[in-house]
Amino acid sequence: MSKVYYTGRKLFDGRRCLEDFAMLTEEGRILAVGPQAETACPADARRCPLEGVVTPGLLDCHVHLVSSDLAEEEPISHREMARLVCQGLRNANLLLSAGVVACRDLGSVRGCSLGIRDAIDQGIVQGPRCWPRASPSPSPPATGAPLPYSAMARTRCAGACGPSFGMGRTW
Repeated sequence: MSKVYYTGRKLFDGRRCLEDFAMLTEEGRILAVGPQAETACPADARRCPLEGVVTPGLLDCHVHLVSSDLAEEEPISHREMARLVCQGLRNANLLLSAGVVACRDLGSVRGCSLGIRDAIDQGIVQGPRCWPRASPSPSPPATGAPLPYSAMARTRCAGACGPSFGMGRTW
């Protein structure tokens, strides 16, 4: 069953707040959003009540998933590297749980953010879409890849059974 019919008390779509809303999705795409009284639930849809307020996903354009006071050229033990990666995974998960669906990592120790991005993209761990810079730089990241415009439309349903959605796009 790929259709899901979400219901909840409040949904803010960026312009207005809907009370007692319904949202119908199919395979990660939003098909309809509106008041429950006006948004039909198909017979083949799984129902999923949401708590709290559903809002558009947030973008964080300056994060450091992994940070340390180590200089880039300093030797680092395998144990410390593993700890730093775990720190980055925890930080990515905290961002996602706070409603951040995409972030620009502006540098991390030994490029750890690249591996964290790959683990998120491969579905090994949960986290926001991440565009990392390989290593920290003393200058602004003018040459870094910009966030694609499509990331602006991403919406996250903040609920126990709510995955991330892109309005009309797959995540």
